[in-house]
Amino acid sequence: MQKTVSQDSAFKQNQISQLESGVKLIQQNLEMVKQSLENLTIKAPVDGQLTSLNAEIGDNKQKGQTIGQIDVQAGYKVTANIDEHYISRISKGLRATFSFDEVTYKLHIINVLPQVINGQFKIELAFEGDLPKGIKQGQSLQIRLTLSEKNKALVVKNGGFYAKTGGSWIFVVKKGEALKRSVKLGRQSPDYIEVTDGLQPGDVVISSAYETFGNAEDLVLKN
Repeated sequence: MQKTVSQDSAFKQNQISQLESGVKLIQQNLEMVKQSLENLTIKAPVDGQLTSLNAEIGDNKQKGQTIGQIDVQAGYKVTANIDEHYISRISKGLRATFSFDEVTYKLHIINVLPQVINGQFKIELAFEGDLPKGIKQGQSLQIRLTLSEKNKALVVKNGGFYAKTGGSWIFVVKKGEALKRSVKLGRQSPDYIEVTDGLQPGDVVISSAYETFGNAEDLVLKN
């Protein structure tokens, strides 16, 4: 009787060992399946917004092949081209603002690239605070850059005359005539040009295009 019990115990122990080995083998196979599934799952290297995807069901993709583009919203920056006239007044830290969906956001300059190409140089700006919701890579923004405190300046309207004169002279109207006068111009905006020398407050000038005037030194004005 004791021998039979011992044989049954040994048999059951052998079965348990086989079952444990089987469970272990199943777990190993399950891990291999999980790893294979993990290898088939494409993961982005960074957090961001998926802005393009070049993939269809059934496509075969090679390792390292680019299939999409992710915009890292935390790393957005703005680049802007500025007229070379202002290069001496631009530096890191200067602040700027822009409006997006009727909300004003703040920026500051983080890098100035001094290389001048086609009369312009480039700056890079970073956002301050929260990013605008819905902003996309490559989107154009109207930025207002603060160069210095407000000061008074003599200005003329930014018109077609500049293309003819290069800003070196302008026609000044006086007593029914328009006489050519040398001037020095400074800062510019889409609407006005600063005059640093050659004009006085109250002077009347012709700021429209000069193409029809030819090489005339003075003009006779008629009502």
